[in-house]
Amino acid sequence: MEIPVSAADYVLAIQMLQRTTRLVANFFVDFDVSLTPVLSEPPVPLGTFYSPPDNPLQGLIRSAEFAFFTPTANFTTQNPEMLE
Repeated sequence: MEIPVSAADYVLAIQMLQRTTRLVANFFVDFDVSLTPVLSEPPVPLGTFYSPPDNPLQGLIRSAEFAFFTPTANFTTQNPEMLE
């Protein structure tokens, strides 16, 4: 499923991501770590992220609610560190 995006909308989206990245980077001027939960709710039943044919984005939207903190960490290039 392809969603048409104008060049102007694309540039605005990139600017929003860059602005958010700068805000997160500014946070780390004063702090060394940011601790967030891994998930925003307890484990969910199988089938929670199912997308019916008439709403193919339903599972994606639901997964974004479930793993709320992960996308921001990913696009701001925060790398999780494994503690030994």
